[in-house]
Amino acid sequence: MSLFSFRENPGIQRYPKNEMQWKHWINEVAKWIASQAAVTTAQTTADTAQTTATTAQTAADAAAASAIQGQVWGEDVGAEFRTDPAGVWPVGDPSKDVVVQFFGAGLTVSPTTRTIRVTLTSATGLVTLTDQASAGDATTVVITHASPATDGNALVTHTASGAIGKATGQAVDNSTEGGSPGK
Repeated sequence: MSLFSFRENPGIQRYPKNEMQWKHWINEVAKWIASQAAVTTAQTTADTAQTTATTAQTAADAAAASAIQGQVWGEDVGAEFRTDPAGVWPVGDPSKDVVVQFFGAGLTVSPTTRTIRVTLTSATGLVTLTDQASAGDATTVVITHASPATDGNALVTHTASGAIGKATGQAVDNSTEGGSPGK
């Protein structure tokens, strides 16, 4: 309701001349005031709801920026050890750290990384994968073929988004047919 609706109300436009008209005029003004109070209450309620929604949206935007968005993927990475053509493995039980990173919208998020160490046992030509460290958001690791084997992998899951990255390790004997991994 506005002042215009007050002025245009026919019950209020006429100046009262007797007691009955005064009562009628007061009732019309009271109705207009009651309507104004209802409008004000409704507007206040709507303003409060808008403020709550804006606060929730701001919190959701902040969480999405610091957490993981829908465009997240893990990076698949690996380490490989090869023999020379005569079948001799590198000496000294070398190891390589494989770092699985999680990305969102083309940028590293948080940053979130998990390091898996791939170690070659020079005497046997077998690799072992071990979980080393993690940084950033929570991740979980499941290592398969972790005991010495010719190959193995570690599935790293980003807990918040469910994105999965894979770290692999393998020992390839170049002296066997086709240079395929040793059996």
